[in-house]
Amino acid sequence: MIYLLLSILLTSSLILFFKVFEKYKIDTFQALVFNYLTAASIGFLTGDTTSGTEHFPEWLPIGILLGGLFISIFYTVSLTVVRISISAATVANKMSLVIPVSVAFYLYKDPITVQKTAGIMLALAAVYMTSRRENTSLSPLSGKQLILLPVIVFIGSGIIDVIVNYTQVNHLHGKNNELFLAVAFGAAFIAGVSILFVRLILKKTRIEFKNIVAGICLGIPNFFSIFTLIKALDSKLFESSILYPVNNMGVVAVSAVTAYLFFKEKLSTLNIAGIICALISIILISININ
Repeated sequence: MIYLLLSILLTSSLILFFKVFEKYKIDTFQALVFNYLTAASIGFLTGDTTSGTEHFPEWLPIGILLGGLFISIFYTVSLTVVRISISAATVANKMSLVIPVSVAFYLYKDPITVQKTAGIMLALAAVYMTSRRENTSLSPLSGKQLILLPVIVFIGSGIIDVIVNYTQVNHLHGKNNELFLAVAFGAAFIAGVSILFVRLILKKTRIEFKNIVAGICLGIPNFFSIFTLIKALDSKLFESSILYPVNNMGVVAVSAVTAYLFFKEKLSTLNIAGIICALISIILISININ
């Protein structure tokens, strides 16, 4: 149970970090680059690089692709947090589970039920409702453009989940999860630092020590949010079909409450309804109701 609670708290903290970055004028992209360097380093240090690597050539290209998705989607999450709300970013991120569920209908011949279909429709509605913002005067984007941010987070996070699930089933076979994550995080760092290098040459940015520190502070919970989730799965306390929805509901709830208590984030009636729809959707999609 402790690993599940830690995973919920650590995952929730990742999105809340971006509000702190905004307050202290941290360059989010620089922080993300050093975040992935930190996470990759932890993965290589804690992972077993001497065994279970017979499938390494198979999943290496997937890990590299995943790295590129990691940094691009995580950066979009940061934009969603700052320009819309923490709740919108969290719901879009966690409701993306409808994508791997939908893919499972096709790839793994999972039965299509009225319950799951209703859950998927509710999830789409939840993303829209939590993304609606009455006051867009502080954002350089219009209302219609703003909605694209959570949509990108939703689709991108779902694609990441599909890739991770596919890799675990077909290539990792329960081995070297830490090494796979380290490779993906390392690829994200290489992609990010390449972009950062170009921006430095063009004199569009400069490295600041506070951004490096912020990245390290983000990278530690980033790695361990996934590590503790894996440990929770290994504990066999809950089946994965129960653990994932409980984890997602916990993250949505904790993020919404924290955003209200610590960041005074105001939610409209529609936003609150969206959060409720998100929680109901997770239950409908993930739990069998006979």
